[in-house]
Amino acid sequence: MDWNVARPKRVCVCGRELAENETYFAALYEQGEEFVRKDYCRPCWDKAQAEGGIFSFWKTTVPPKEQKRRLFADDEVLLDFFFRLENAQEEQKRHFLYLLGLILMRKKLLKFEDIERRDDQEFLCLRVPREDRVVHVPNPRLTDEQIEALKAQLSEVLDFQL
Repeated sequence: MDWNVARPKRVCVCGRELAENETYFAALYEQGEEFVRKDYCRPCWDKAQAEGGIFSFWKTTVPPKEQKRRLFADDEVLLDFFFRLENAQEEQKRHFLYLLGLILMRKKLLKFEDIERRDDQEFLCLRVPREDRVVHVPNPRLTDEQIEALKAQLSEVLDFQL
């Protein structure tokens, strides 16, 4: 169960290397059951938005070489990614949804309400406080090894450490 998303290379799709402290945009594109990440400098980002097809994106800055990776991605990026995966049917995306739900609970952006069981399936019932609604996240019953692999992949996709 591997997500084939390239590590950020700090290079724009136009081929130009992004400089330290330069603001750029990272975008995820859905290709079947996989996500493809592309990084954009400002001029290329404007063109990418016009072309459309972006699943999720975030604005970030190239850190100085000596700076450690950030410990967490921006809360809004995580929430946006979670909500976009909410109705995913593909197994790998549902696994990602579950992991993001756990992370967002830990960050107190989602609140645990209950566990619901329907047709041999278990769901985490998570309240979204700012929208006053409950999201039902299927529990894929991942092993500890699968969770660790997913955490590593999520860190690569969003370029942060868990």
